Amino acid sequence: MFKFLKPRKPEPTEITPAEPAVIPASVPVAPDPTALISEPETEANNQPERSLSINTQDIAQDQVITDALDIPTHGERNTGSEMLKRFLGRQPVLDNGQHIMGYEFSLRNSIDAPITPTLQQMRDEMLVASLIDFDVKPALGNKLAFIGMAPAMLSSDWLAMLPARNIVLAVDCTQLTDIDATVVQCQARIEEGFAIALDNAIDSDELEPLLNLAKFIRFDTRRYNAIALSKQVIAARRLSSARLIAMRVETDDDFQACHTMAFNCFQGFYFTQRQPNAPHRIDPNRIRVIELLNMVTSQAEIPALETVLKRDAMLSYKLLTFVNSAANGLSRKLESISQVLILLGYNQFYRWLTLLLFNSGQSDMRDQTLLQNALIRARLTELLGAEQLTAADRDSLFIAGIFSLLDALLNVPMEQAVAQLNLSDKLTQALLLDQGVYAPYLRLAIACENGDQHRIDALAASANLSVDAVNLAHVKALIWAEGFAV
Repeated sequence: MFKFLKPRKPEPTEITPAEPAVIPASVPVAPDPTALISEPETEANNQPERSLSINTQDIAQDQVITDALDIPTHGERNTGSEMLKRFLGRQPVLDNGQHIMGYEFSLRNSIDAPITPTLQQMRDEMLVASLIDFDVKPALGNKLAFIGMAPAMLSSDWLAMLPARNIVLAVDCTQLTDIDATVVQCQARIEEGFAIALDNAIDSDELEPLLNLAKFIRFDTRRYNAIALSKQVIAARRLSSARLIAMRVETDDDFQACHTMAFNCFQGFYFTQRQPNAPHRIDPNRIRVIELLNMVTSQAEIPALETVLKRDAMLSYKLLTFVNSAANGLSRKLESISQVLILLGYNQFYRWLTLLLFNSGQSDMRDQTLLQNALIRARLTELLGAEQLTAADRDSLFIAGIFSLLDALLNVPMEQAVAQLNLSDKLTQALLLDQGVYAPYLRLAIACENGDQHRIDALAASANLSVDAVNLAHVKALIWAEGFAV
């Protein structure tokens, strides 16, 4: 990935005073090692010394390198590879109906240096290059991808390689220097099929031309108290008809507050948390699925399993829908539970039954959204440990990922949720104690959701996984989960 940033073998060039060389700000220049090698004196060497300095007096300021990434080299020459070690993060964006309408993608990093225009440009370009290299379009389906960026990135040619109809360019208004120029660039991108979002759009009449173009306006809820946030929402409603997105919504209380303020969309993982003030969600249908799961654990006979499923035709229908999903890749559709059991066996049958826990209760869009996230987490956990564990242990990685959200689904403490299932000691250790053979991969999958670069870096290293391997597994998990009609 990032082929355009890989160092290339320097080619001899001649720099003349008449044609000063312009060095793009985003391309690091390595010193030529041959410059340190002395040569025998020749007639040419005795010529008057010619200055090889570069005159930057007439070069635009934004084309001159004035800063660099603060990357530790530990005494070794930095080849630029450290710049590429960035983990791709995602945050879901939900609409008012609690459907996942899209994701914000970002590059998680641990650089603590001040954010200068050059650093921001490099980060923005790395993010776009990552989305191109990993080909995220199949992972989106009909969903949107929100990409935060500085206004200067709007003119980048790299954007042309993205699937415009799926992309929302979220422009940071705190970095605006020329509103008129930004308006022109936004209009050009809209004509290409992109949508525009505005971040940190403070109450200002000067922003009205941009607000008229924006399809979304995003507010970081952590930057305001409730009164200040309400004022920002009122001002945005006065100046624009754009949909308002509340960012960093991490708890149910956050969601309820933002919903009261009439936000249209909500960004964050609040739906994966338990709701302390709401009743549990263990209804008769879910009790029946738990009964089936325990029967499979004890390897009950096929007729006995079919008898339990036939008590609820909808459960059988939903199970067959899951198994026949495009994501499973079966060559022919299965039409009965006995066929499922014969073809898949107990282990795989158990795997599909776990999905029914999310889809068997009363119709609740929040449960459907939770299932979508559980599928991604479970598949990512499975992929991360695919080449690290034995075949017997790999089968349970998916289950560990699914059941890690069991407390949020049933709205009970994890100890109470696990107590109803006859789980293996290894699964119980992972879910309750964060220990055992499955824990490192489940921990890493959850860290990918939270976007903690330091934690992901450490967990990936301890699992002998490269940044590329983690990022690729993440995108593959998104694509796989998108194949389900949940």
